[in-house]
Amino acid sequence: MFPVTIAGAGSPGTASHSAPAVFTFTVGTDFAITASSPADFNTGATGSSTITITPSGGFTGAVNLATVVSPSTGLAANCPTSLTVVSGAVTGTCAPSSSTPGTYLVTITGTGGGHTHSATFISHVGDFSISAGSPVNFNSGATGSAISVSLTSTFNFAGTISLTAVTSPATGLTVTCPAPVSTTANATVAASCTLASTTAGTYGVTITGAGSPGTASHSAASTVHVGDFTISATSPSGAVGSSISSTITLTSTFNFVGTVALGDTVPAGLTCQSFSPSAAVSLATNGTGTANLSCTSTTVNAFNVNISGVGSPGTASHSTTATFTFTGVVDYTIGVSSPADFNTGATGSSTITITPLNGFMGTVTLTTVISPSTGLTANCPTSLTVTTGVVTGTCSPSSSAPGTYGISISASGGGHTHTNSFASHVGDFSISVGGPVNFNSGATGSAISVSLASTFNFAGTVSLAAVNIPATGLTVTCPAPVSITANATVAASCSLASTAAGTYGATITGIGSPGTASHFAVATVHVGDFSISATSPSGATSTSISSSITLTSTFNFVGSVALGDTVPSGLTCQPFSPTATVPLSANGTGMASISCTSTTANAFIVGINGVGSPGTASHSTTATFTFTGLVDFTISATSPADFNTGTTGSSTITITPIGSFTGAVTLTTVVSPSTGLTANCATSLTVTSGAVTGTCTPSSSTPGTYTVSITATGGGRTHTASFVSHVGDFTISATSPSGATGTSMSSTITLTSTFNFVGSVALSDTPLPAGLTCNPFTVTPVSLAANGTGTSSLSCTSTTANAFTVTITGTGSPGTASQSTTATFTFAIVSIGQLSSVVTDGSLCGFGDQFHLIFVQSNAKSKLASGFTLAASNPGQFAYNVFFNGTAGTPVTLSMSVPYPFVTQGTNPVQVFSNFGLQSGCFVPINNVSNSFAITPAAIALTDYSAQALGSTVTITVSGSVPSSGMVYLTVHLNYGLKGSSFGKSDDNATNPGTGQVVIPDDATYSFSVSASSLTDTQTIVSDNVFKQDRVVAGIITDQMGSPVANISVSLFDSGGNLVAMAFTDADGFVGFHPHISGKSTFTVESSLPDGTIISQVVTVRHHHLEFSSFSVTV
Repeated sequence: MFPVTIAGAGSPGTASHSAPAVFTFTVGTDFAITASSPADFNTGATGSSTITITPSGGFTGAVNLATVVSPSTGLAANCPTSLTVVSGAVTGTCAPSSSTPGTYLVTITGTGGGHTHSATFISHVGDFSISAGSPVNFNSGATGSAISVSLTSTFNFAGTISLTAVTSPATGLTVTCPAPVSTTANATVAASCTLASTTAGTYGVTITGAGSPGTASHSAASTVHVGDFTISATSPSGAVGSSISSTITLTSTFNFVGTVALGDTVPAGLTCQSFSPSAAVSLATNGTGTANLSCTSTTVNAFNVNISGVGSPGTASHSTTATFTFTGVVDYTIGVSSPADFNTGATGSSTITITPLNGFMGTVTLTTVISPSTGLTANCPTSLTVTTGVVTGTCSPSSSAPGTYGISISASGGGHTHTNSFASHVGDFSISVGGPVNFNSGATGSAISVSLASTFNFAGTVSLAAVNIPATGLTVTCPAPVSITANATVAASCSLASTAAGTYGATITGIGSPGTASHFAVATVHVGDFSISATSPSGATSTSISSSITLTSTFNFVGSVALGDTVPSGLTCQPFSPTATVPLSANGTGMASISCTSTTANAFIVGINGVGSPGTASHSTTATFTFTGLVDFTISATSPADFNTGTTGSSTITITPIGSFTGAVTLTTVVSPSTGLTANCATSLTVTSGAVTGTCTPSSSTPGTYTVSITATGGGRTHTASFVSHVGDFTISATSPSGATGTSMSSTITLTSTFNFVGSVALSDTPLPAGLTCNPFTVTPVSLAANGTGTSSLSCTSTTANAFTVTITGTGSPGTASQSTTATFTFAIVSIGQLSSVVTDGSLCGFGDQFHLIFVQSNAKSKLASGFTLAASNPGQFAYNVFFNGTAGTPVTLSMSVPYPFVTQGTNPVQVFSNFGLQSGCFVPINNVSNSFAITPAAIALTDYSAQALGSTVTITVSGSVPSSGMVYLTVHLNYGLKGSSFGKSDDNATNPGTGQVVIPDDATYSFSVSASSLTDTQTIVSDNVFKQDRVVAGIITDQMGSPVANISVSLFDSGGNLVAMAFTDADGFVGFHPHISGKSTFTVESSLPDGTIISQVVTVRHHHLEFSSFSVTV
């Protein structure tokens, strides 16, 4: 027995079914069993499958049947339990039933005569699904809307489905579904239930489908919005004769979408305009629309206007009423008192007055706005109520932030709004003190000056208090509170007293009243004192010896110190010298001396005291005068010992004994200043029987004046002698001449001896700069006496317009002194006649007679290439230079003609000088005398040209007197005035982008001219048009004068920081890139300047668009 499953697949479509077959081969008596398949039926109905027992080999008898269903639950097979074979095939019927949709396999096993065989059949228990479209919106009264229903057969359901609808709420919406809908196995069919309603709202609709045959039933829910609208209108009021408006508001409800047509019923005595902006108001889903109706009347009355609205599509209709009330002028005014000033921390006051007009009564709401918005609280009432007459309220502004505030009060009431305002100045003050203050210890009359300045109308008193650091030693007494009026400045002073010398910090704090304003300032106070010291001399009896008294000011003591002495018996002293009253400047030193003698060998202590004035400072010291027997020596040195730098000088030291002095005398040398000279003196000399001498041979390579002090010590005695050495040098200077090329010009070289230099100076001028030819010096070497002067001259010529710098070196003899200077020989770039002129760049350097105008493609689709911007010129700026030679003091008038479109550049573009020089081929103005000349006009703009076109000119007149130099050098700083303008392009001509007319032809000429009486001069320059285009990212780099800069490295990075391209600016300073882009792209442009600076700029470009990036940098 061989079971075989046979499957069938339908086409077109996806229908698929299968059936089992059992092939049984027997020997002898047997039977076969089959079952018809499928046995499909709908849920709740029954199916049918025929079971056939076919005998073979004479089989007879009963065959028992056993049934198995898979899955095991959900279907009852309802098959016979046995069939009996008599003589031939026998049949029976299975009637499967189920209420559970699905696919089931039924296996029937037959057993009889010792044989067992099986057969199977399939049952599809059919069902369906239902869905409904949601939500459904339609306007009240509209037709044509329906709920779409989708029915899908499952498990081979076939039959009809009846549709019924239930709504919630139950009334207000009519849903009509079609007759039963037929469906075939596993098909999907569509149906629709039509809708009708004039009752706005939201409805829930349940669509139930009942299958037949069978009991299958399913439901789907849908939401239905029946749209409507509401209407309302404001009721305006106003004076008779005026036009007042009602605002009509229409609001969609329940998803109403459409228009509402407005209509009105206007009573007699009222005239109304059409609805504005339209009588048909469109409404979106649950949205709002408005219209206005303006009416007027000459009658005092209240008119009711009925306003209706009819919706479309649909039949929704509603109406409302607007009352137009016309009255006499019933209004009010608002007044405020101003200003309401007060000090920081206090409060101000402004009275608000509401004055009714024509019987106005009611509440007036007050809204306060402060400007600036922070820093002040207005504290105003929020409303005032008018009953019978004027009513007032008070604003009490408060603030701790000084300043000026504007308080605006808006009053609203009775349909009227009025505004008034007041100002509040929140007062403060500033405090400053004079300093530093210096006075002597114990002196009186000194004080710290205090300045108090009212700000923002501060008025009141300021109390002053002082705190000192250190806290003790200085008494500061400040006055009673100081009165101050609004914005005034008053002075006060805090008196000082102290007997404790030192430096004090005095903090003066001012506290304002009324209010809480408080500020402080710090003054430095020096309480001056002095110190005293005295030397203790020694000498032979009967000689006069002196003590030096040193007085030193401390802490800025200024005044005098009166000296006194206490002299012991046996000592006779002279008065203090040069005076007993020693003046002292701040922190300075004063000296006095006292000379005493005695015939007694002894040590006498003299008390020396000093009393300062002004003040009470007093200090004392002692000096010991020691007298011995006369065994001594003297020392002397010859002076001066002068010599030139690099050589040596000579001074003779002589030790002369007194009495019987003999022995070695040690010599100690001190040079002042301490560096720069070596004294080369003997370190000791030995006295045997008479005077002994030694030699100092000072040497130095540092010019200057030196004092050499030699201290001799021997036999208990010390004496000092000194000599002066001048280490000689010289200075060198040279004049810098200027003149026309081809002429011979002379520089005067001046040599001056310094520090007693005596000798000669040899001059050298090699190497000379190329292009300059010079004659030998007229004098070399040049002899110099001590501190004297000598001269020579150098004549040079050149055929090149330039400034040549010649280094002139002088070498002194005897010695090694050497000095250099430079002389600049300037040869003019123009031949300066009585009246000459030349056009240069803005730096006053020559550029020839042609310049570039650089046009860059504007931001536009690059393939169109239609627009250009004049981005720069090369050179970037210009100057017209005029030279006039005349008699000093005579009047002169220069008239300069400047061609279109040149405009002046800078604040003072026209400048007058009395001379000029040259440096590297550029003019260098000398001595500005512009203030002595009248210049009209002082500047030129494009609007000053009578015709805005090439060929038009503007004249500048400069009048004055020729300076003492005999020359007038006039320069006008200019720029090309059409930079930044937009142009078209025709060949190499710049055109008007609108008309195509040529504005700037290529190789345009511009004539500059000047006249003075009958003298004239003209200079012509030519412009060359250069057009830059077809780049996505482009830019121009210029210097501060606007001139393009070539060979600047520029890199382009994408938004990820990746290098896209790198290029160098061309001769016109232009650089451009053409990266691949799609859509919107962002790039970073980095320009690397020669000094290492990198300038970054971000640009955004779009496909087929040019982005022109312009920036000015210093290189």
